[in-house]
Amino acid sequence: MLDVAGSGGTSWAAVEAERARTPAEAAVARAFAGWGIPTARAIAEVRAACPDAVVIGSGGIRDGLDAARAIRLGADLVGQAAGLLAAATEGPEAVAEHLSVMIRQLRVACFCTGSRDLAALRRAPLQD
Repeated sequence: MLDVAGSGGTSWAAVEAERARTPAEAAVARAFAGWGIPTARAIAEVRAACPDAVVIGSGGIRDGLDAARAIRLGADLVGQAAGLLAAATEGPEAVAEHLSVMIRQLRVACFCTGSRDLAALRRAPLQD
């Protein structure tokens, strides 16, 4: 099982810059805030290199459409931090609503691609 957390989501370098004890440490961390391989490319490359692995795609998964894209590019599962954490600060009902919206967005993405389910979405033609 591989968690492919590409760039595009929470920048842990930026988080470390905020946690830095000195301006110099913050400057070192900030320099890497945009560092990394974009999530879409990372997922596709890991899937090609490890066709039998379970791949978790994360990094910039903001909604159900991002989740659908990650699944189509080769992720078996997706992870999300920012959206769920924002909802969690409001309470359990907000988390449930956030996930409900994501599921509905995934269903629409499946409909739009003619995919009966997520397995079919994995094989859907890529769009421009």
